[in-house]
Amino acid sequence: MPIVQATALRQRVGVDIDVVSRALTVAVSRELGEDPSGTWVTWQVLPPGGYREGEDAPLRRRDARHVVH
Repeated sequence: MPIVQATALRQRVGVDIDVVSRALTVAVSRELGEDPSGTWVTWQVLPPGGYREGEDAPLRRRDARHVVH
């Protein structure tokens, strides 16, 4: 059973993680020739300061696509 582990910053408003997770499940299972019911996707959101980008761990990401409130 494949398990896809996605780790990401909080997504912008309008991004439906359920839809994205389902699409990943279907794509991976098709590629492997497996039934989608045997493929799992987990999703973890990184908190502010929970990652490094170069030398900084910003409290607020400068990229407008990933604004942390």
